[in-house]
Amino acid sequence: MEKEIKERLELWGLELSAEASAKLEILAHEIKEKNAMLNLISKNDEPCFWSRHLADSLAAAPLLQKLVLPGALVADAGSGPGFPGLPLAASLPSLSFELWDSNRKRVEFALWTAGAMRLKTRRLSAAE
Repeated sequence: MEKEIKERLELWGLELSAEASAKLEILAHEIKEKNAMLNLISKNDEPCFWSRHLADSLAAAPLLQKLVLPGALVADAGSGPGFPGLPLAASLPSLSFELWDSNRKRVEFALWTAGAMRLKTRRLSAAE
């Protein structure tokens, strides 16, 4: 993880465990590896992936920690390839997440990546 992102998260009061950081590294790897085939994020966003996608996703984590009780279900509608749901699930393991999107290939990517990250996601689904 980039030092700048780590510092930003600390300013927000969010300290990621080594396990959460490793899960986010897996997400970054999967996005970069499969982006050319699946068009998950803009090619222009690849160099700023951590700041534009992961940090933006994690901006909600401090608020969720304060307002949502452990064990609660959080829905991410319009998740695309898993933003913000996958980064939030990695950083907030006490919550359950459902990710929804209308694009089946993005849902399948998110499902694959959630498995690779060993996340506890209740459900990932595409609109029928």
